[in-house]
Amino acid sequence: MKTIQKNLDELYPDNRDLGITIWPLKQDLIGDSSGLLFVLLGAVGLVLLIACANVANLLLARSAVRTREFAVRSALGAGRARIVRQLLTESVLLSLLGGGLGLALAAGGLKPLLGLLPPNPPRAQQIGLNVPVLVFALIIAVAVGILFGLAPALKSSKSDLQSALKEGGRAASGGRQRVQSTLVIGQMALTLILLAGAGLLLRTIHKLGRVDPGFDAQHIIAFRVGVSHSLTKTVPATRTASN
Repeated sequence: MKTIQKNLDELYPDNRDLGITIWPLKQDLIGDSSGLLFVLLGAVGLVLLIACANVANLLLARSAVRTREFAVRSALGAGRARIVRQLLTESVLLSLLGGGLGLALAAGGLKPLLGLLPPNPPRAQQIGLNVPVLVFALIIAVAVGILFGLAPALKSSKSDLQSALKEGGRAASGGRQRVQSTLVIGQMALTLILLAGAGLLLRTIHKLGRVDPGFDAQHIIAFRVGVSHSLTKTVPATRTASN
């Protein structure tokens, strides 16, 4: 663009001081919407972590009931890796079922949600479920299933055979209780962060709606003024019209 500007300055000396301004196409299309989208993505991530911690806690409590089952399987020759694979498979399958249900709800609720948007939002016609969204949802579901199913699987595979067979899986170990307490604390902390952020966001929106713009915004008509196309058919006419 500097080279083009230099050539234009040589061809049109009168326009030497006009200069060239480069504006990013993405910024022109979406404006300042990227910040809001990142905030929404962070809120969705917090909700996902809260739900995953809840499900991991439930899986941990369920594995405490199945302690006798795992002890019998270990006594029959099942290795620790096999038990971990079984529990991870169950966790990933549960996560995939949840992801599929989420996609079904997204497909059904996308149209009503788009109807709630303000008029002419940037790139609203491109909002929808497509292959990248499905692949992203699949990757998130598998990763969440493995990550949050790993702790219950490891805890269940380390149970004491003798005590588990004697107690019949009725009592939970101290280590499992500590993990459950940690998950509950994490849920409460993430929920508090999410509620605080939502409260601040609502307060900001409320105050922005009451900002005085400095002029009377009622009974105003907005319109654009441009040069007629008949005056810009030739280069000299365009330069005359622009002056």
